Amino acid sequence: MKAEAKEFGKDDEFGMIIEHELEEQNPKKPSTSNDSSRIFTLLGIMRKFIGVKDLLNLRVSLPTQILDPISNLEYWGYVDAPEFFTCIPDSDDPLERMISTVRWWIAKDLKFTKYKILKPFNSVLGEQFFCKWVVERDIEKDLLGNDVLSNGDDDSNEATNKKMLPTKVGNVSEEDTDKPIIEYITEQVSHHPPVSAFMYRCQKKKMQAVGFDHLAAKFTGLSVTISPGTWAKGIFLTLFSRNDELYECKHSNAAISGWLTGSIKVNCIGKFVIKCKATGLAAIVEVSSKNWFGMTNDVLNGVVVSCDPINDRIDNWSVKEAMQNGVVLATIEGNWSKKCFVTRLSTKKKVLLVDMSSIVPTPKIVKPIEEQGEVESRRVWGDVISKMLEKDYSAATKFKTKIEEHQRKLAAIRKETGEEFVPKLFAKKFDDGMPVLLSDAPINL
Repeated sequence: MKAEAKEFGKDDEFGMIIEHELEEQNPKKPSTSNDSSRIFTLLGIMRKFIGVKDLLNLRVSLPTQILDPISNLEYWGYVDAPEFFTCIPDSDDPLERMISTVRWWIAKDLKFTKYKILKPFNSVLGEQFFCKWVVERDIEKDLLGNDVLSNGDDDSNEATNKKMLPTKVGNVSEEDTDKPIIEYITEQVSHHPPVSAFMYRCQKKKMQAVGFDHLAAKFTGLSVTISPGTWAKGIFLTLFSRNDELYECKHSNAAISGWLTGSIKVNCIGKFVIKCKATGLAAIVEVSSKNWFGMTNDVLNGVVVSCDPINDRIDNWSVKEAMQNGVVLATIEGNWSKKCFVTRLSTKKKVLLVDMSSIVPTPKIVKPIEEQGEVESRRVWGDVISKMLEKDYSAATKFKTKIEEHQRKLAAIRKETGEEFVPKLFAKKFDDGMPVLLSDAPINL
């Protein structure tokens, strides 16, 4: 079966067989009121791929009734709680900046703790997405020294009751508010394998983060293991206001479980590493899933150490090795999806680092559809999305197939003429994992 899956994936034949099977099994407008039915349908498909090394690199077209009406570029994002991002450069203390970076790194996965797990559309080659966040809330200190959120002028308190992260349609600029604004710029720069380049930037705070989204997935029969693909070397955060300090943030792995019960859950596993050569500091944090009387807890333990980030093999260190080879300045512990705490060895006082259950997502702001370009996500997938929301999955699949067939024709033309795809937003320089935004990139923000 492993060899068959790879062979089908190359020719797109397996995806067509899957679509044909599901169209026969489902009526024209199937009911999707129960998400578990979609999960079990997807599980039935994924069982055909048990043992395949990388699911996401297979050329398989999934039917719309098991997808969600959102593009991959729009779905993936790391600043749904933007206040944790923009506060990173605030402190004059390098240790506090590292701890703030760890806090943002934990909070960036907010959507996996509050919302259902989505299977978005695979973005087409050259697709683009732009949005902004206005940082309405500030990180403040309570009397115990814990970091807490101020109330701010936020109107998204109902967001946690929804299935998807909140969105506002409109325009906003630096002239409209004195609050920091984060801009998100992303482009699909490869289709096989599927890879997108991205940049987050905040001019008010003089900071940016760049990287590539490239995932590898393997299905074992009970869970899907997600790991960074070869293009994804981490997220690179630069603080221009702090002498261009560069924080190299390496992803951990993740496991998607709960297929048999119909209750999908994401668990972080392994470790993540954040290092800054300019300050000589590094954070090594291990995350594991512990099953306790049927309840799964995402246990998190780590340290911030002073070391030699240039010569030390920090990426390979475990927490124990970091404690042996570096000077421990702070320890981190808790539950990745709930509360995490930090203890600075200078005070020996354990204080709250982040409480995931209390974070309210900030709506991203997207331009009206009529102001978007032809290759922007909501324009590319607009017809598919509208039919999916109407639950007319037969029509949605036809629109989706039309998009995919057009992409195949473009790929065939490029192959015939020997023309290489050239990104419009980012330089074609992908080796170091740090995409470079073109100076003349047509950014629609």
